[in-house]
Amino acid sequence: MTPKKWHVGIIGAGASGLVNLKSLLEKNFTGECWEMQGDLGGVYLSTYQQAQLTTSNLSVTFSDYSYGDESNPRMYMANEYREYLRGYSEQYGLTPFLHFKKKVQKVEKSAEQPEKFNLIVECLQTGKLTTHTYDKIIVCTGANTTPAIPVWPGQETFKGKIVHSSVYDSPEDFRGKRVCLIGVGESGSDIAGLVAKVASATVLVKRGKHGHVVQRYQMPTPSESTTASVDLRPWPSDLDTNRSHYCMPRWAGKLIATTRMIGLRAKAEAVGDEVLIKTSIMNRSQGSHAFTIFGTKNNSFVKAMVFDGMELKPSLERIEGQTLHFEDGSVFENCDAILLNTGYRMSFPFLEEICPEFCACPDVRSLWKHSFHADLGTDVMFSGFARPAFGALPPCSEMQARYISMLLSGERVLPPKEVMLKLTELEAEQEMWQFTSAKRVKGLVDFLIYMDGMADIIGCYLNFWRMLHLLVTSPRTWYSVNFSPIGGVQYRLYGPDAKVEYAKKALGASICTKFPDRFFLMGWSWFFWVFGKLGIFFCTRSGTGLEYRTAEVLAEAKKRHGWTPLSGIDA
Repeated sequence: MTPKKWHVGIIGAGASGLVNLKSLLEKNFTGECWEMQGDLGGVYLSTYQQAQLTTSNLSVTFSDYSYGDESNPRMYMANEYREYLRGYSEQYGLTPFLHFKKKVQKVEKSAEQPEKFNLIVECLQTGKLTTHTYDKIIVCTGANTTPAIPVWPGQETFKGKIVHSSVYDSPEDFRGKRVCLIGVGESGSDIAGLVAKVASATVLVKRGKHGHVVQRYQMPTPSESTTASVDLRPWPSDLDTNRSHYCMPRWAGKLIATTRMIGLRAKAEAVGDEVLIKTSIMNRSQGSHAFTIFGTKNNSFVKAMVFDGMELKPSLERIEGQTLHFEDGSVFENCDAILLNTGYRMSFPFLEEICPEFCACPDVRSLWKHSFHADLGTDVMFSGFARPAFGALPPCSEMQARYISMLLSGERVLPPKEVMLKLTELEAEQEMWQFTSAKRVKGLVDFLIYMDGMADIIGCYLNFWRMLHLLVTSPRTWYSVNFSPIGGVQYRLYGPDAKVEYAKKALGASICTKFPDRFFLMGWSWFFWVFGKLGIFFCTRSGTGLEYRTAEVLAEAKKRHGWTPLSGIDA
C-alpha cells in the first residue's frame, strides 16, 4: 500500500519541533513549524544570561548531526546550543518551513474537510489571523509555556518585587538586596548561585526534597593528577548516565549512590572540597539518587551556601509585610524581592476544542509514550513532553519523531485503543512508583527505560544478539555503547533508518565514563539481567517486573488483535 502524502502542522520550533520536521521531510511528507518567538530554539531562546545546559554534547545532540567534538565532551552554553540547532536546520533544509512570531490560537476540525485540521494563526507583528489546513498536527510547545505562580497567605502585604524566573535576565537586578529564592531545580540552582554573589543576603526555599545534586563536571582525583597517562580535563558528570549504570535494577540506585557518596566524600575531605562534602551530606540525608528523583545537575546553590552565606529554608508558610515565615518557625526579615524558580505548568489552550478533558487537566502520563492520546491516534500527536530525570530531552523527542514518521508512512501502526490504554497505565504506574517528585513533574521519565522502549517499537533496540554482534565485530563501538552517555546515536546502529558508519564514527570518538566502578556495575547488570530473564521481577531493570507485565499485554494484543510493536500497514 502506498502511504498518503500527509501535510503536517507542527506547533513549536524548538528542538522537538525541528527534529519532527526533519523526520517528516525524510519520509517525503510536507510540514511547517509555527513558532511564537522570533527565532528557533524554543526554551533556549528566552533563557537568562549565562544559562548553560546540564547535559553534555554527547547526550543532548541528535543522532545524525554533531560538530564532531565527541572527544571533547562539554556542556554547551544556551547560545551555543541555539547555534547547534541552527546548523541542524540548515543541514537538513528545514529553514524554509519555519514561521516565526506566529502564535497558534486554535486548532479546529476543518468544516470543508472534516478529516483535516485548521490552525488559526496570529501574526504577532500585525495581529492578523490566518487559517492553515493540515492532515495531521504535532504539538511541540514543550512544558515551559505557562509559569507556575504560587500564592501564600499574606502575599498582598508584601511591598517588594515578586518575579518569576521566566522574566529573570541578570543578577544585577538584585544587587545589594535581600532576596528570597523559591525552588531548587536546575535553573533555580544556577540563578541562586548568580544572585547570591551580588545580593546582600539570600535564602533559598526548597519545596519538599531538592533534586539529586551532582556537579556539572567531575575533577581528576589527586592520585590521577600525578599520572601522566590520565586525561586531566574536567569531565561532564553525565558520562555516568550510561548503560553500565542504568541497566541496574532501579531499587539498586540507593546502594550505588550510597557507596559513591561515601567515596566522593572521602575524596572531597582529602582535598578539602567543602562544596562536594556538603553535596554528599545533603543527598544522603534525603536518601535521593539518580533513579528516584529529578536531577539538579549543577551544584551552584551549594556553592552559594558554602561561599556566599545563602541559607536553605523549608517551605514558605506565610508573608507578613516584608517578613517571610517558614514552616520550621524561622523568618527572613526586610525582604526586598522574591524570585520564583517554581517552574511551569503545562497548558494547551489552542486544543480545547479538540480534547477539552485533557486540556482541563493536562497530564502527559495519560498519553502513551507521553505522545499519543488514545482518542486522537495519529491525528494530533505530542512530542517533547518526556523529560528524563537524568539525561537529555532532545534524544527522547528524536525517538518520538522517528516513530511518528514511521506511523504516518505506514511502517508502524498504533496499538488498538484498549491496548494503548493498558500500556499507558503500566508506564504511568512505573513512573509514579519510581520518582518521588512524579506528581509535580508530570513529564518525568527514566532515560534508558524510555529510550529503549521507543527503540523497541521503532525496531532499533539493542537486544542481546545485536550487542553480541557489536562486541564481536566492533569492540570499540560496543565499549562506547556501554560506557559513554546514553544518546540517540546508539539507536542508529541497527534497524530502520540506521546510519551505521556515522554512528560508529561518533561512538568511536566518544569519551567514556571514568567512574572506577563501571566494570563492577556492568558485571552486576549482566547478573541481574540473567535472573530477570528467568522471571524474577526483582532482578528486572524496572525493579517491578514492568517488562513482564508489558509482555503479557503485548501477547494478548497479538492474540486478540494481531498487533505487535513492529506491526505496519503491510505487515
